[in-house]
Amino acid sequence: RPDIITFVPVSAKRRRERGYNQAELIARSLGRRIGVPVRGLLSAAESGNQKRMHYHERFLNMVGRFGEKDAELSGQSVLLVDDVFTTGSTVNECARVLKKMGAASVFSLTVARVGNKKVEVAVPSGYSFLQ
Repeated sequence: RPDIITFVPVSAKRRRERGYNQAELIARSLGRRIGVPVRGLLSAAESGNQKRMHYHERFLNMVGRFGEKDAELSGQSVLLVDDVFTTGSTVNECARVLKKMGAASVFSLTVARVGNKKVEVAVPSGYSFLQ
């Protein structure tokens, strides 16, 4: 049982276009159902349309995309909700930021999974997935 539930944010532009964030709707419904608080802990910068990117480009495109909102997660377990898992790059980057914010553990829940493909990533100099 997580201490807190959060969701993958969408950029302000995407939010205006759609009028909602589907991951947030899923997270809030789940939070009500299991009695766990839901908070928007992350912010998102514009990332472009990832549907047209190759898998390795998606990983690099996510680096630094998500920012911290003012929250202290010291020692808490966090459940991160997203709608679709494609390469894992979004979940990976969000989890990295949540750990940086002090989360003891981060688990993810996604509603759908896109077919599995081999991903080879060239990691930018000075970047660590374990930060």
